[in-house]
Amino acid sequence: MAQHADPGGRASGVERTDAETPDRAPRAAHGAAPAPAPVALVILSSVKWNFAWQRHHSLARAAAGAGTAVVFVEPLLRDVRQILARLRRRGGDAPPAQQLPAGVRVLHWSPVDLLPGATLRRIRRRLGSASASETMVLQYVPSRRCLALARRLSPRRIVYDRVLDWSQVPANWYPPRHWRRVERALEHEAGLVTDSAAMQLAWAERGLDSILVLPAADDEFTGYPWSEPQPDAPIGYFGTVQQGIVDLPAVAAVARTRPVEVVGEVDEASRAELLAAGVRLAPPVPVAELPPIIDRWSAILLPYRVGDRQQTLVPAKIWNALASRRPVLTLGLSLPPGIAQHTVPLDDAASLSDAVAAALAHAGEALPQQVPTWVDAWQRIAALGPPAA
Repeated sequence: MAQHADPGGRASGVERTDAETPDRAPRAAHGAAPAPAPVALVILSSVKWNFAWQRHHSLARAAAGAGTAVVFVEPLLRDVRQILARLRRRGGDAPPAQQLPAGVRVLHWSPVDLLPGATLRRIRRRLGSASASETMVLQYVPSRRCLALARRLSPRRIVYDRVLDWSQVPANWYPPRHWRRVERALEHEAGLVTDSAAMQLAWAERGLDSILVLPAADDEFTGYPWSEPQPDAPIGYFGTVQQGIVDLPAVAAVARTRPVEVVGEVDEASRAELLAAGVRLAPPVPVAELPPIIDRWSAILLPYRVGDRQQTLVPAKIWNALASRRPVLTLGLSLPPGIAQHTVPLDDAASLSDAVAAALAHAGEALPQQVPTWVDAWQRIAALGPPAA
């Protein structure tokens, strides 16, 4: 199990804080006092537990660390396409075996879940004695099945954490049928959370209250004794790589003048292009094993090609990258000012290699002194009270 750093501790001069989030706690409906933390949390996830570490994992661990019993429900396969894709998947890099914190129970998808009521019964068994009035559901996928499941659990509160713009996701992410209709229902039934200021503004323009919960840093990164980056060390990227999502030509351009390493799951089309450019590929590893690898790098490259998703994409890894005390070089992102000020955007660079060299020459000048944590993020979500009567 991963060791949790002291919430008040420091690592390499970085203070853990909630300074990047609004300093007032979210209010319950009509200004009521924040609700007590739920006894149990059901996360209806859009990613599997053994996947690249995401916001879903971080919030699950933070909730469990605060004493909330967590049931992490892996994606419910919604149709024949997904089931066949799961059965066909062979070869490639094995997913990382993420460490399971105490207090988190994972519900893996099973063919049994195709039977009516089976998933609900499996969740209730894992919830044990926790009552509905003490339970929160954190929903990520706007599917009819997930919403029906959340309703049948009769929780104190359903919270919709909208971290994906489902109108823009790739087809192989299997956006749910009728997701717009389900999102409309969630907008009236659930507490609304997002990591996108653009989404929060869009909701506000329609008279909908929400809270903005930006990504934070994980304990493995805030507690690691980072060394000073060496300018001649490799530049690295960590996370999944999919063609059309990551800017592969930009990675190749950087690799022409500097060694580049990628740690994570890489699809076959991207693998061929990256290897041809001389990029070193390493398999995905659990989050606990990432800091020693990143500590060998001179900088972190986060290059995206997301088109219309640019305004709503805030990578969950962004504060982990910044906590490493290395320059974070970005492409294709429109980040909130409180994050962007600590990064080095390369979008307007006439020469990527020259821009990277300049960033390395001035390493350390834009580094944050304070880093938000997922403990803070979970506390803000947990304080959402029940909907108004």
